Amino acid sequence: MNHFVLFFFLVSFGLFGEDSSYWPTQESISGPGIVPGSTQLVQKKRRVKAFNLGIDPITRVGKFRLESGELIEAVILPHSEILFNAQDGNLEDFYLYQHVRLRLHKDNEGKYTIATYIKDDLKHLYAHKEFWHIQSIDHKSGRVKAVVKNPKLVRGEFELWLTEKTKYWRHGKQVSGKDLKVGDKFQVNIFGLAEGAQRFASDIILDEESAESVFIKPQMQKMLSEEKKNGVPAYIQKIDGNTVELMVFRMPAKRYMNLKRNIQVGVVQATWNLRAVGEKINGKAVQVEYKNRLGLYMKVELEDVPQSYKEAGIVRVYLP
Repeated sequence: MNHFVLFFFLVSFGLFGEDSSYWPTQESISGPGIVPGSTQLVQKKRRVKAFNLGIDPITRVGKFRLESGELIEAVILPHSEILFNAQDGNLEDFYLYQHVRLRLHKDNEGKYTIATYIKDDLKHLYAHKEFWHIQSIDHKSGRVKAVVKNPKLVRGEFELWLTEKTKYWRHGKQVSGKDLKVGDKFQVNIFGLAEGAQRFASDIILDEESAESVFIKPQMQKMLSEEKKNGVPAYIQKIDGNTVELMVFRMPAKRYMNLKRNIQVGVVQATWNLRAVGEKINGKAVQVEYKNRLGLYMKVELEDVPQSYKEAGIVRVYLP
C-alpha cells in the first residue's frame, strides 16, 4: 500500500483528528491517473467480487475476502461511488460478510489497493436487468442452482443457499419461500461466512415492485434526508478570490442535474471521511452544469473563503 495512503490512515486514526486545517494533497488521495471526479474513466482497473470483512468509515479502509479466498485491504476514496440497494449510500450501510463488488486501481506502488466503487449485488442485478433463473432447488437443504443472465448474455450457473433467515419479497410484501420452484427468477442480495466462498441469500426479490418499494425507494429517501441535513459531498477544483469551483460527487449529482444558476447555496468544509467541520458559508451558484459520468460542476461566489480551503479539498454543499 502506498505511503501517502498509509499516511492518511494515521491522520484518520487521530494524528490530526478532525483538524479542519489539514487537507489532503492531490497526490495523497490518488493513484496514477486517479483524480476526483474521473475515477470511472481510468483504464487500468480490476473488478472483483468479495465478502466484506469490515469497513472502517473513519479511515475508509475495508478488509475483504475475494471469492478465490485471497484477503485484501482497500482504501475507498472519498469520491468513490458507494452503491447500496441500487442507490448511492454510505460505507456504514454495508453489513459484515455481505457480498460486494469492487473496482480496484493501482496505487503508486503498482498494487490494487484503491477502490473507486463498492456496490451490493442488487445494484448490479438491477442496473443490468439481470436475474437468477432457478434450475434446481432442494427446500430441505436450502441448496439452489440457478443460471444468472440478462437480456444480452448468460453469466453462467451458480450455487446459492437459502437459510432460515432468508427473506422473500413479492408485490412489496414479505412472503413464504416454500413455493419457490424451478423456472422462477429472482434478484438477490448475498452474504457469506467468516471463511469459505459459499453464497447465502439474505433477500430473495421476486419482482421489480418489491425491489423498488422495499429497497430502492427507502434508500433514496434516506439519502435525500441525509443530504438535506448534511449537504452533498463535493471537492474543490479551483479557488479564485471568493469564487470557488466545485464538483459535486457523481452519484448525488444525478439528483440535482436540473438545478439552474443563481441559486443560493451553503458550503462547509469536510474531512476525509466526509464529516462536516467548521461553519457554513453562504453564497450563490453563478454557474451550474451537470457533467455526465463526472458530477455537478458549480461555480460559487461565497461571502468568504477561509484560508483552509484548498484545491482538491473536500466540502459539503447545501442545495435547494
